[in-house]
Amino acid sequence: MAAAIFIFDVVTDWSNEMINYEYITQYIRETIKPNTGLLAELEEYASKHHVPIIQPEVAALLKVIGNMKRPTRILEVGTAIGYSSILFSGFCSKGYNRYHRAK
Repeated sequence: MAAAIFIFDVVTDWSNEMINYEYITQYIRETIKPNTGLLAELEEYASKHHVPIIQPEVAALLKVIGNMKRPTRILEVGTAIGYSSILFSGFCSKGYNRYHRAK
């Protein structure tokens, strides 16, 4: 339980506890191609309803790492609206069912 709370605090308080300068974050965000489709809808929903999701620069980094490694399985523990899970499903190796329920 403590780990989940810690992760939630990191996600929600990230803008207040930046580890780099604002101009760096702004530059990175300007270079990131905006999401489309379901991810864009979830971003809008999260913003409107104050639901914590990963920051755009973190999502971009995860996409790069995921596309390099092409994992066959990913375990995400805890999710608010499924944003990260849908992001992860975009770079899972082909031929695997993208959604599984934990047993």
